[in-house]
Amino acid sequence: MPTERRYIVFSREELKIALNSFNRMSDGTVLRGVPIAVEMRAGEVFARVCVKDGGASREEEISVPADILREAMIRFCFENNIPLHRKAQKSVQIGKDSLAMLMVLGDLNEDPEDA
Repeated sequence: MPTERRYIVFSREELKIALNSFNRMSDGTVLRGVPIAVEMRAGEVFARVCVKDGGASREEEISVPADILREAMIRFCFENNIPLHRKAQKSVQIGKDSLAMLMVLGDLNEDPEDA
């Protein structure tokens, strides 16, 4: 059976929008603040968030786990009518200036000779 691979590439701005939307849907508990910038470095994604502390606000930098990135990217696709295959395996790949969601449909470990 053929294997399908599809990448959806997010710019920093799109990722910031995706994280903002995902955070808003979780009542701000996922990132502990409002994302104001996103940066990729050393194979990780960091978000600079504005945290309200009483009457004051401060900025914090936090590392965003891959599962949160994946869920935020999926939500962004739903909100922007970008079709996703329900059964595809979805993973995150971090680049220098962008982030990609890789979707794989089919078994990558399947040997074509056995089919």
